[in-house]
Amino acid sequence: MKRIETKGRAYNTATPLVHVPTVIYAGSGRGTKAVKIEILNEKYTARELWCNPDNAV
Repeated sequence: MKRIETKGRAYNTATPLVHVPTVIYAGSGRGTKAVKIEILNEKYTARELWCNPDNAV
C-alpha cells in the first residue's frame, strides 16, 4: 500500500449531522457545536444553540 504524504495539511472532522433547521458538527481541537439555521432580513444566519469544547473528534 502506498503512503500519501500530507505535509501538515491533514485534518480530521466528523460528518455534520443535519436535522433541519439544526446542524451539529465537530472538529479536532474545536469541540462539538450545534447551530440553528435561520433567515433574518432575507439572509441566512447560524445561531449557536450549544457548544461542548471538551468533546471533539
